[in-house]
Amino acid sequence: MDSSLQSRMTSLAYSHANFSFISMIIINTLFFSGYYILKGPLAFILTTQGISLRQAYSITTSANTLLALSSLFFGFILQNCSKQKFALLAGIFLSVLSIYLLSFKNKELNMFAITLYVMGGGLYFFNIVMFINKVFHDEQARIKGNYIYQIFVNLGGVLGCVLVLMQMNQENIFKYCFILGVLSLSLFISLYKNIDDPSKNKTNLSKFFLYLIILFFLIYAALNFASFLRYVVLFVFLTTVICLIIKAKIESSRALLLFVFLVILFNIPYWIANTIIFNQFFYFLMKNVTPMHGFSPASLIMIDPIVNAIFGSSLLFWQKNRIICHYNNLSYSSLLASAAFMVLCLGLISSAAKEKINFLYPLIALSFFACSEFLLQTTLNSRIRDLLHAQKNNEFLATGMMRSSRAFATVLGYYLILLSAPAANPNDAHTNLSLYCIMAVIFISSYLGFTYLNKTRWLKFI
Repeated sequence: MDSSLQSRMTSLAYSHANFSFISMIIINTLFFSGYYILKGPLAFILTTQGISLRQAYSITTSANTLLALSSLFFGFILQNCSKQKFALLAGIFLSVLSIYLLSFKNKELNMFAITLYVMGGGLYFFNIVMFINKVFHDEQARIKGNYIYQIFVNLGGVLGCVLVLMQMNQENIFKYCFILGVLSLSLFISLYKNIDDPSKNKTNLSKFFLYLIILFFLIYAALNFASFLRYVVLFVFLTTVICLIIKAKIESSRALLLFVFLVILFNIPYWIANTIIFNQFFYFLMKNVTPMHGFSPASLIMIDPIVNAIFGSSLLFWQKNRIICHYNNLSYSSLLASAAFMVLCLGLISSAAKEKINFLYPLIALSFFACSEFLLQTTLNSRIRDLLHAQKNNEFLATGMMRSSRAFATVLGYYLILLSAPAANPNDAHTNLSLYCIMAVIFISSYLGFTYLNKTRWLKFI
């Protein structure tokens, strides 16, 4: 082939990939703006609709557990019967439909809507990470691409927070988020033919929708048997970890063993914290934190996406021409998360004689957590799959382990949340102290464990 023609074809492929990446970033930002109402304040919203706090925690954490597990279903069952961009489109549609149905404030309809939320979110977030990673073939470009993705996700989160706060006292709390969801869906449909799909699958619609119907009934049943679901998740994940460790020993695969260690040291603590921050913490802000200069404590939900986006943009600019050290990113993420929960503990201890704690403590804590979240998510998403390059079906093994660990962590998060909601006095701010102390200890242990791996030269793969 003529070199000039080959160069032109490479340039066209590169520009098409860039167009697809930029288009999905914009669509994802709009989508996440609408989706944010399902991510953060949903447990609190359900309590305003007459559902008890304990049941609201059970429903939302069970939904997030199933959201993680549904990704396994999509990875191992649906991977060969749909293109990734079609799966993304279907995920947005189901998520938008769930937001619409939740606006009716009907308890029976709520369970139907949350089932669609699990299906839509699982379908979408399983595919978007792989979609972004497949655009980049170079390791350093991939992590920077994940930086950009995470920055724009959080810009969408900022807009989503604004919409949630604007709607808090309105009859239809889901209205503006629904509109943003419809806009993202409409934009995706209009650009659909021009977005390049990195997967080589052909979409088999009959098989795809049959599997979705089966998944719907499985999720709906699991939501109604939440206790049984939690026991199954705990047992299956622990069994899987043991099997992977045995497999790594038999194959003498240090990379596979290190992969398991990283999941335990970082992914599980992060998703326990995420479960607490995005389920229990909103209720904590509304009930246990004092306003400051006219700012409602509820406005603090904006800190996470704002700081996440600012920190991420600064990091991307600073590391633009530098080689990114994955080890440093993961170490700093644990230290920052530890600091976040220690600040909350300090706030609760210093205000022991008061019913509520000062606005500044959760503000500082959320800022630390946002920085930790950015470092951890981008680094794990871009790098951890590379550890399994020698394993068969490595991408789906990595995704399956990451998602199942998220389900496991969400279950643990639910049980820890119950520490802060005793039947006697759920409005007492100081019942949260033991919860936040435990989280600080978990992240400190994560940092120490990772440091030990480094000293014993396990981290040469990182």
